[in-house]
Amino acid sequence: MRVLKNFLLVVISLISFLLVIWRVPAPNSWTEASIWQIVIFMIPLLALIFSLIYLILKKFTVCFLISLGVLLTLVLKIIDQLSWLTGILTWMIFTLLLVYFFKQRLTSDKRIPKLSTSEGSRRE
Repeated sequence: MRVLKNFLLVVISLISFLLVIWRVPAPNSWTEASIWQIVIFMIPLLALIFSLIYLILKKFTVCFLISLGVLLTLVLKIIDQLSWLTGILTWMIFTLLLVYFFKQRLTSDKRIPKLSTSEGSRRE
């Protein structure tokens, strides 16, 4: 049942992305695109990339950060600013973010330790 829900998420995001491509008028170039055209295109693309990665990894934070990294790399490619340096720096930043979130998850303990006092050390 869980796999079916995840697959349904992929199908819904794919349909929304295809509807945006089909219904939103395409600008001649990236510089001529308005803000709403860019946002309306990028949000379903982010949802599609996220849902495809979530189908495999099943970890929300990791999938979201990877999809943001892919989207940022695509944006850098679109505006002709993607080089070896910017690509490596982008992926290094997102790798460091992933490591940070994994460390936060490993070090955060939801149980609060109880203080205990021994009979001999109790002040009266």
